Amino acid sequence: NSYCLACFNRQQTNDAEERNARMCSVGILMNRYEGLFQHLEFLSLESRRQNREEFDESRLLDFYSDNSQTTSIHKNIPIASHSSFRPFSTSFTEFFEFFGPSVFVIWKSFLLKRRILFYNNSSIGVLSNRVGWSRGLISTSVWSTLGNDVCSPLFHISIGESDRISMYSSYIACTSDRIFGDKDSLWDIFFEGKSFRTSQNECPSLQITKGDRSRFKSLLKVLEGLSLDRKDIHLIKYFESLTDQVWENFIDANRDKLGDKVISFSQLTDYGLHRSDSDFAKEFVNLYKIPLILQYCRCCCF
Repeated sequence: NSYCLACFNRQQTNDAEERNARMCSVGILMNRYEGLFQHLEFLSLESRRQNREEFDESRLLDFYSDNSQTTSIHKNIPIASHSSFRPFSTSFTEFFEFFGPSVFVIWKSFLLKRRILFYNNSSIGVLSNRVGWSRGLISTSVWSTLGNDVCSPLFHISIGESDRISMYSSYIACTSDRIFGDKDSLWDIFFEGKSFRTSQNECPSLQITKGDRSRFKSLLKVLEGLSLDRKDIHLIKYFESLTDQVWENFIDANRDKLGDKVISFSQLTDYGLHRSDSDFAKEFVNLYKIPLILQYCRCCCF
């Protein structure tokens, strides 16, 4: 599979042969989604330049030569310094505010390598934006560790692709086919608008917790008075930091050769979580085979 990013430019002209408009699109193909948006600014500038001037492929060839062998990944999604370089038609802030505290359920679903499906009968563009911004919940460094196959972004899918979808153990996608809601063998968590349900009758690790509500409320206070671009920057950096903190703290325990370490749920704050995230923490520890034993602390008062 390949992922494409392209920038489109349209300019008005006085040339009747061009139907008073000239259009140009410049894009790239990559075999992985991470790192795609680090080329956004170049593509945007080049689409305008190629549309204004006589076609010149030399800059495109130089760009390809400089980047075709690049293995480093700088950004998962761009932290735009200006809204003109925002990759989706909606902002990260709008995505965050739309889902509310359940945005942390999406974040946990990624770390637990789940199959995430967004459904809505709205435009495909709106749904695809949610898929794209969801990838911004996890930091690039963790994606590099998890691998490209974890929560592969499939964007829009149809019921006719059921056989292909069934082969994925982890993905994130969107659909406008309501029938997917009845096919719970094809997804682990199904979002219909803001609400969601899991394929298992009870899945405590993927429920909104007290910690989720507290984090969301605190972030709303921090965002008050900021411009939209500054809000996006703050939120993206927040989720990158949160992911790195949780990942590094738990994985550090995996490097400990002293045997299993016992921690109480009240100590989860030391790992970047809230004590109400205990069900998520237990599944996370089991999934990645981390030598931690989580247990309730039962204290007696005399």
